[in-house]
Amino acid sequence: MPTSVPNDVVSEILSWAPVKSACRFRCASTGWRALISDPAFVAAHKARTEPQLLIVANSFHGVASGGRRRRRDLRLLDTDGSVVRVVKSAGDLWTITSGPRGPVCATRVGGVLNVIDLATGDVLVTSTEMDDGGASYVFGIGYAAPSGKFKVVRLTSMYSYADPPEYTCDVLTLEDGARTWWRRESPPIKDRVRFHKNSVVTIDGVLYFLYTYSSVPPQVGGYCVLCLDLETEEWKRSIKAPVRLQELRSETRMVELNGTLCMVQPEGRGTKHACTTIWLLTDLAEGTWVEAYMIPMARTIDLVIPFRVMHHGGKLMCYCFLNGPTPTLQVYDPLNGTCTHLADLPGNHLGDVAFCDLHLECYIRST
Repeated sequence: MPTSVPNDVVSEILSWAPVKSACRFRCASTGWRALISDPAFVAAHKARTEPQLLIVANSFHGVASGGRRRRRDLRLLDTDGSVVRVVKSAGDLWTITSGPRGPVCATRVGGVLNVIDLATGDVLVTSTEMDDGGASYVFGIGYAAPSGKFKVVRLTSMYSYADPPEYTCDVLTLEDGARTWWRRESPPIKDRVRFHKNSVVTIDGVLYFLYTYSSVPPQVGGYCVLCLDLETEEWKRSIKAPVRLQELRSETRMVELNGTLCMVQPEGRGTKHACTTIWLLTDLAEGTWVEAYMIPMARTIDLVIPFRVMHHGGKLMCYCFLNGPTPTLQVYDPLNGTCTHLADLPGNHLGDVAFCDLHLECYIRST
């Protein structure tokens, strides 16, 4: 460490550096590496700086015979479009969650489920228990509160034309190397429903599953949210989607936005009046939703997914999937109702994307 500057002053200055810069500073000297790797410094840095926002997206790798895509990699992209990490042959992205041990995601390759640590790229869990004939699955992952136990939840739907549908819930707790699924109480639904695999969210120890009633007439609303407490592994009261969303019956996504449950509702796609409405859940007990943003969409935009409410002016960072090869990041300013281009992302993406926060501690743990 340089003798001309006191260590506590160096620590104070570096604790305000962005995550990416702090990682680079670890390479400056052995002294700086020891300082930045110290748990006390990591805690101070986390309290003072924004995490590095990474976009997680599927990407096809190569083309097999007959024009079929060969395999799906998982890419972690910075907000400037640069590739931070590639997880080879990870499969289809299902869901992502963050917690005290960093962000993890669930992917599927055929009948195999993989749970991947996004800080290291390591596969934490591989499960092949997805081969029941006629069954469909949706997975959720998250950390229970307050215990901090990491759990994987599997909902299974068994359909039969002669009998009512059957739904089961199984939980896998990643503790002491456990690899056993335990059957829990079935979800509180009786009708034939469709789960949205790209709309599973974990917030504060509660796992949320978005589903629709597939058997109701089109003019009747059918969006609803199941809520599972990961600590008690008991189902809480379900939440109905916003009324106007039910009436439009448009394809909807559910995401987490700055710690709040959020519904994303596209309207009039392909027309000059196209927009995306962002609904926020303001009262969990009452199931109250508030229309927080209405983002105009150009004709070329097919999908808008909000990633983060920024600290400066309440601007909204969004992923825009275009009717073309290159998705983009844009920033929506609610004060003037305009979108500003932030970055082009590498092409060859699917519509299934999510984001994760990587704090400095994630990089320290992975090296």
